[in-house]
Amino acid sequence: MSDQDLQVKIIGALKTVMDPDLNKNIVDLGFVKNLETKDGKVKFDVELTTPACPVKEELKNECQTKVGEIEGVKDVTVNMTSNVRPSEHQQPILTGVKNIIAVASGKGGVGKSTVSTNLAIALSLSGAKVGLMDADIYGPSIPKMLGMPIKPPKGADNNKFFPHEKYNLKVISAAFLTEEGQPLMLRGPMLGGIIQQFLQNVEWGELDYLVIDLPPGTGDVQLTLTQRAPLSGGVIVTTPQQISAIDADKGVKMFRQVKVPVLGVIENMSYFVCDGCDKEH
Repeated sequence: MSDQDLQVKIIGALKTVMDPDLNKNIVDLGFVKNLETKDGKVKFDVELTTPACPVKEELKNECQTKVGEIEGVKDVTVNMTSNVRPSEHQQPILTGVKNIIAVASGKGGVGKSTVSTNLAIALSLSGAKVGLMDADIYGPSIPKMLGMPIKPPKGADNNKFFPHEKYNLKVISAAFLTEEGQPLMLRGPMLGGIIQQFLQNVEWGELDYLVIDLPPGTGDVQLTLTQRAPLSGGVIVTTPQQISAIDADKGVKMFRQVKVPVLGVIENMSYFVCDGCDKEH
């Protein structure tokens, strides 16, 4: 069998491998790249839309199995890669950022900053290029969570500045604008100005994801962000208490009103059921 005939059979086999989220086969989705065949040895890439794909190993195993069953194939090498695609939103700024994810909550104290930090690190560990913006101006806590010193960011050209870096994340926070332990006292209109600086004056570079830790509620900061930098999606954080869930619902409605897709709701600090008394604690 010629290499050309073998490649036709390989493509046919790979057309039976389906992406469970997109409900299409990986060939029609354009995931199969750089197919090579020589003396029965087959090598190709499967380029996913995110390095954090939860079914990456399943897809790899299915490709190896189905191609390996073809007559004439002696060895199969599947290289799983990724190319994060930009959201459909047109962004007048942050042109190097493919996707912006906002993490919000209806009320404070639900662990929103903890979720933002862990989400950013998880995306980075998956292989993505990630930035983390601490937009909680009055209560910035991201630097503390990352163990970062409070110091001014390094200046760049054109009145811009570079974000700090930690754990392979690019990080900016209002905490870097004051001395450690000092409050940042601002009136409402000035909040939008700081957010504008974080969007326009920070040299974020090329990022797959920019995770933004929003302040609680539905005020100036949220409106500035949705108007200046259209979001790819939003995540709502809540705790199990009814009062928190009521406020979380307001956060969902806020995102929907400004036409930002809600990626999910995370219930933090949930209860556990006691083995002895079957009560929720």
